[in-house]
Amino acid sequence: MTILSAMLVASLVQGQIGLRFLVALGVALPATLLGVYLGSLLYPRLDDRRFDRIVLVLLLVSGLGLVWQNR
Repeated sequence: MTILSAMLVASLVQGQIGLRFLVALGVALPATLLGVYLGSLLYPRLDDRRFDRIVLVLLLVSGLGLVWQNR
């Protein structure tokens, strides 16, 4: 995270990042932080088997969404 943040600042200083990227970042960052927060609340309550199944279901749904989008 530190390296990515440093590269983001360096890219901003060099003028390589436009307004469109900043808008997308403003939308994606809060959603990402919310997902991290909810995951940190949920993870301690799950055993390893349930966690594995949840991850596999999410990967399946994501994969099906990509296949559906590209048909």
